[in-house]
Formats: sequence, structure tokens, C-alpha cells
Amino acid sequence: MKFRTKVIAAASVVSALSLTLLSSISYSSLKEEVEQANSTIIDVSLEQVADTLSTSMEGKFAISNYLTELAATSTRDEAYNIFNQASLRDVFVTAGIGYEGDGAIVHNDSSWTPPSSWDSRTRPWYIDAKTLRQRAITDPYVDEGTGNILVSISQPVYRSGSMYGVTFYDVDLSSLSDIVNEADIPHSTLFIVDDKGTIIGHPNERLKGQPLNSYIANAEISTELTTIDMNGSSYYLDFDVVPNTNWYVGMLIDYDKTNMPLVEMRNSSIMTAVILVTLSLSIFLYVTTLLLRPINELSEAMKSVASGDGDLTKRLDTNTDEEFSLLAKNFNSFVAAIQNLIKESQETAKNVTSVSEATHVAANDSRQLLNTQVQEVEQLATAMNEMSTTCSLVAENAQNAAQAAQAADASSEEGTNIVSTTSDSIQTLAHQMEQASNTVRQLESSTENIESIVGVINGIADQTNLLALNAAIEAARAGESGRGFAVVADEVRTLAQRTTESTTEIRNMIEHVQAGANTAASAMSQSHNLAIETVEQAHAANQSLVSIKEAISQITEMNIQIASAAEEQSLVAEEINGNTVNIKDLSSQVSERSQETSSLVDEQTRLVEQQSASLNKFVV
Repeated sequence: MKFRTKVIAAASVVSALSLTLLSSISYSSLKEEVEQANSTIIDVSLEQVADTLSTSMEGKFAISNYLTELAATSTRDEAYNIFNQASLRDVFVTAGIGYEGDGAIVHNDSSWTPPSSWDSRTRPWYIDAKTLRQRAITDPYVDEGTGNILVSISQPVYRSGSMYGVTFYDVDLSSLSDIVNEADIPHSTLFIVDDKGTIIGHPNERLKGQPLNSYIANAEISTELTTIDMNGSSYYLDFDVVPNTNWYVGMLIDYDKTNMPLVEMRNSSIMTAVILVTLSLSIFLYVTTLLLRPINELSEAMKSVASGDGDLTKRLDTNTDEEFSLLAKNFNSFVAAIQNLIKESQETAKNVTSVSEATHVAANDSRQLLNTQVQEVEQLATAMNEMSTTCSLVAENAQNAAQAAQAADASSEEGTNIVSTTSDSIQTLAHQMEQASNTVRQLESSTENIESIVGVINGIADQTNLLALNAAIEAARAGESGRGFAVVADEVRTLAQRTTESTTEIRNMIEHVQAGANTAASAMSQSHNLAIETVEQAHAANQSLVSIKEAISQITEMNIQIASAAEEQSLVAEEINGNTVNIKDLSSQVSERSQETSSLVDEQTRLVEQQSASLNKFVV
């Protein structure tokens, strides 16, 4: 998921939660206020209706009090006149008095004549007033004649402190229902119940006289506002007592209709919140697009650099917000550093290419020099074989000279011939010694040349090792793209080290060869001098046979020395021959290594060119 999407999603959630929380708080507060207002309105309405009912009943109570006072001081005939006033029929259905003395009754209902057995003292209204010794109101009951709900008000009458009788006043509660029905309270139903839960006033005539639970299931009379469910709908239910009675006026209000403004406000708040969230998201989307434009430019620049064909000369605009300006500056610094590194890498690649080409030329020269060295070593081996043969001949001739000297010692007559022969042999020996000495000098010169060549090879190996080290350093700088080049550089360095070790061994062997050559040259020189002396002695022997025996003895000793020297020379020559063969083998190996070095340098050059091609993709 993109950062922009995350930011917008987060802003959406925050905006939605904020508006939801604000709407919820507003709705809860408004709901509480509306419910409080509804409760207040209901309480006030109930109180007004209850006061109206109470006022209506108070008028009746006042009339009943007045009539009761008159009846207390009147005779029965006077009482009849009092209760038969026409105006009383507008107030009470029936009014009269029952007497304590005989249970007789005086009333104003001309349509009803009580039977002879009828006794007012047994009637509930009489008993209640007498028992309470004050005004009493009966429970509501249905009038058999009219079917209306009536209550009877009764008051005890005392004369001279004694019970005189009880007045009664039948009140039709239809007038109270009219008062309740006239109350104009929207979405509400008013009704009257007594303290036992009997409905005594209701717009629905069929409910009059019925238990409250038949109208509202599980209803309880309470002066606290409650909420009930009835017929699948919610209603407010509240009661208020009618003063000076045991009646309650109840109010049933449709909850949904009463709170319809609250519901409309809630729906309006939801729509407003949705519109505000949508508008906020649109604005935030536009602002986010503007704010994230520098980041998008940075992303495109990074993408261009990462693609390998990036223009490293491109720079981001730093004339923007502080955070994005700092980010752009850091990116520009990073690109500038990369640009410098790429330039340095390109220059290094060019230098490595030049060095590789020089190394390649040097390797070819080394290979040619090594080929020449191999040829010279082969010639040296041939010369050493010839010198070995010559040394064998010298030893054989020395042995023959010794035998001849012994024969001369045995026979002095043959001395002249033997001396002549010896003189010739010694001259030949001197000539051969001179040739051997020249050969040894040539060997010494060749070994010096070989040493010089080995020095050149060693220098090349050191230079190759140095170049391989530099190549490894540059490969490390190049990072991942220079890993293959680093492997090649390491192999080149290993070959250079092995070449150095081989040249060191060659140098040591050449030093041994030079030492042997010096020894052989010294021996050849001594042999040559001895040969000259022998020739001179041979000439002297020709002049004086007297000294032949002594000369022969000296020749014998000299021949013995020559034989020993020749034998030593032969051994040295064989050793030099073996070393020469080793030098030849080593030279062949060095030549092969040089060929491998040349191949590795070619591979190094190819990798450097490949690296240069990769670096040249960047515009610096």
C-alpha cells in the first residue's frame, strides 16, 4: 500500500471517527436534552390535567361540604328540599342523605324508589364515611342504568357530636374523561386510573372500568417517567396523582413520533458527517497530492538512477517546504557523491585498462624472453654434456699419463719417446683444458644472463602482483559489479606470487651453478697452468734425460692430481647438467604461467571493459 493511500486512509479514519464521535456526543447530548424536555413537558402536562381534574373535583367537594353542613341542621323534609334543587342535577347524578337512626334515605332521584328492606347503613359509602369519620370516595363502579363510570362521595353528618347520618353524592366521571380528552398533547393518550389500577377515564369507552394491565401489559403506576413496549412500538408512560383523590392521571406518548425531530437530526447529522468526510477527503487528497509532489519527484529521480541509465547530473528543486527541501538537498548530495564515485570509477577503469594492456605486452615480452631462456638453457645443457665428456677424456688421459710415467720410470730408454708422447698429450690436454675453461666461462656468462632474465621475470611478477593488488582495491570500490574482477585479480596475484617463488628457486640454482662454474674455471685454470708447466718440463726432459725420473715422478703426481680434479670436474659437470635440466623445466613452467598470466590479463581487460560499459550508462 502506498504511503499516500495510508495517509488518506488514516485521515479518513480520523475524520470519520472525529465526526462520528462529535455526532455521537451531540446526539447523546441532544437526546438527553430532548428526553429531559419530554419529561418536563409530560410532567407539566400531567400536572395541568391533574390540577384541572382536582379543580373539578374540588368544586364538587365544596358543594358536598356545603350541602352536608346544611343537612346537619335540617329536618328530613328540609333535607329533601335541599337535595332536590334542580342545579344539583348538573353537578351530581344523585345526591342525598342516609340516616343513622333508621337507615332511611332522602335523595333527589325521582326514578328510583328503594325497597322497604333497603338500609343505607349497610351501603359501602355509608360504612366508609362512618369509619373514616371524614369524606370518603368509593371505588369506581358502572352505573347499571347508564353504563357510565361513577364514584360516590360520602361525608359523615354529626349533630350535637353524635352520628346523625351520611350524605352521598354520585359523580359521573364522564365529565372527567371529557377534561382528559380535551387536553391537546401531540402523539399522546391521557387516561385516569384509581390507586387499584382500574381505568376510570379513557378516550376508548370500552376500556373504562377495565384493569390497567388489560390496556398496558405489566404496567405499574409510578410518577417516574418510564419507557415501555406496546404492540411492537415504544412509548413513554408517566402518571401524576390527582390532588385530594386516590386517582392518577396517566399519559401514554408515542416514543418514535415524539423523538422524530431527534431522529431527523440524527439522520441529518449522519448525512452531514458523510458529506463533510467526503469533502474533507477530497480536500485532503488534493492537498496530499500537492504535498507529496516533491516525494514523487524524488521517487522518479531514484528510479532513474536505479534503472542504470540515470542522469546523475539531474538535481531536485530545493525551493520547497523545509522537510522536503532538506530531503532534496540530501538527495542532491547523495547523487553528487555517486556522480563523483562514477567518475572516479570510470577513470580507474581507464587506468586499469591501460595497465592491463601494458601487463599484456609485458607478459608477451616475458613469454618471448622465457622462450629465449629455454633455448639458451638447452644450449647450456648441450655444452655441459660436452664438458662432461671432456672431463672423462681428461681423466682417462691423466690415467694413461700416469701409466706412461710409470713405464718411463721402469725403462728410461723409452723415456724420450714417452716424454714426447706425454708432451704431445699434455699439449692436447692444455688445449682441451683451455676449451673447457672457455666453456665454463660461457656457462658462467649464460648463468649471469639467466640471472638477469630471472630478475626481469621477478620484476614483472612484482609489477603484476602490484597491479593485481590495485585491481583488487578498485574491485572492492566497485562493489558488487567488481566481484568477478576481484576474483581474477586474486588469481593474477596468486600466479605472480608463484612466479616470484619460482624465480627465487631459479636464482638459488643459478647461484649453485655459478659457484660450480667458478670452481670448474679455477680447476681448469690450474690444470691449464699445470699442463704448461708439464710441457716445459717435457722440453727440459728432452734436454736432460738425467732429470727424467724426477720429472716423471712429478708428472705422476701431477697426473694423479689431474685425475682427481678431472673426476671432481666430471661430478660437478653432471651436477650442473642436472641443474640445467631443472632450470629448463622451471623455465618451461614459467613460460606456461606467463601464458596463463596473459590469458588472465585478457580476462581482466574484458571485465574492465564490461565495467566501463556499465559505468558509461550513467550521465555524469
